[in-house]
Amino acid sequence: MPEFVSLLPTGLPEDFDMDVLSEKPVVTVEEWEDSIEVDYAFPGFTVSDVEQDVDDQALPFSEVGISGAGFVSESGKPLMPSFGRFVQIPPGCDYQVSVMKSKPVEHEDILITPAQENAMDRAEALEEFEYDVDAYKKDALYPKDIVEVSDPQNVDDYNALLVHVRPLQYNAAKRRLVGYGNIKVTIKLTPKEEIDEADMEEYALSDP
Repeated sequence: MPEFVSLLPTGLPEDFDMDVLSEKPVVTVEEWEDSIEVDYAFPGFTVSDVEQDVDDQALPFSEVGISGAGFVSESGKPLMPSFGRFVQIPPGCDYQVSVMKSKPVEHEDILITPAQENAMDRAEALEEFEYDVDAYKKDALYPKDIVEVSDPQNVDDYNALLVHVRPLQYNAAKRRLVGYGNIKVTIKLTPKEEIDEADMEEYALSDP
């Protein structure tokens, strides 16, 4: 049975029921004229033991997950949760993103299971277990960024950014998992400067 591990977030609603809502993130959004602030509270994550043979050696992998979240899934590299949501922004705006996070919660001696993207794409029933040896020797946090924001895109006729938040990072070389119970994403909005027709004509006729 999966084990629940708390990320010790603050700011959860008083009526938050862990037995009902589990580890599903709690998201609040505040909007101002020149910015949007998105607060993420991550109650925790689940860990499931999955033993797997690698080079004729049984390794005690652990699969980590968060309810309602997808994954950063690169074949052979650690499979890490990623929580993606669209955030609507006004059209005709430039934007800058800043991130604040809570004090990290660390867990030692954990071997995260690798993603099996290539195996999933093949039809054969039996495939070699995908394990990127070099990736598991890296002494660096993965994924590198806890927040990734897409370019603006049209979603149901709205201008929106796709914001991916990764509350867990993993140092595979040290088998250390680092998590954040609270992450705040601030999107600063700046109206784009309009160029009048005379300037546009001068620009169009200028040499490159």
